[in-house]
Amino acid sequence: MKRNTIMIADDDEDLLFLLKTHLASVGYIVSSCGNGNAIIEKLTQEKPDVVLLDIEINGMEGDALCRQIKRDKRLTEVKVLIMSGKYDIERISLSCGADGYISKPLSYHIIERKISALFSAQ
Repeated sequence: MKRNTIMIADDDEDLLFLLKTHLASVGYIVSSCGNGNAIIEKLTQEKPDVVLLDIEINGMEGDALCRQIKRDKRLTEVKVLIMSGKYDIERISLSCGADGYISKPLSYHIIERKISALFSAQ
């Protein structure tokens, strides 16, 4: 049975640690990237099933990164969930082609449910 892979892209090291630890504990293979400039390269190397992408990472705009991921033919299978505390996160996620969004403050239950829904849709 294939284990599902997730990359967390956020520049908050504490959040990366907490999410990575939790998602690994429920059975996912998890990697992380804290550098906005390295995300595309790391995604093309690892090709995770899902990327949890913070809306702002090292001053870069997550919606622009999402558009870049969605345009990259090497990453067509990667699903993107945008994470943000912005009030208009739903609009942002729709406009950049994300597969969904997660509002901050984060809830493990909601994160697991949204990831599970993406895997069920495959």
